[in-house]
Amino acid sequence: MSNSNHPNLILIHRFFEAYANNNVEDLGEVFHRDVKWHIPGAHPLSGTKVGVAGIVDYLAKLGKYNFQAEGIV
Repeated sequence: MSNSNHPNLILIHRFFEAYANNNVEDLGEVFHRDVKWHIPGAHPLSGTKVGVAGIVDYLAKLGKYNFQAEGIV
């Protein structure tokens, strides 16, 4: 199996594609429904985001600050 076919890398690519296309349905397929995503720091966006809805809300807030992520090649 090449690195590009590794299941974890495929999942990461699916996340970035769904994120780039603002596809909430696909994000729901990428994340477990009970996902927890911790953002370190002491700023308005830090803290633990819970569930797909919590992560989608967090990503929407990032977009308001013109944040752009690039996928792994």
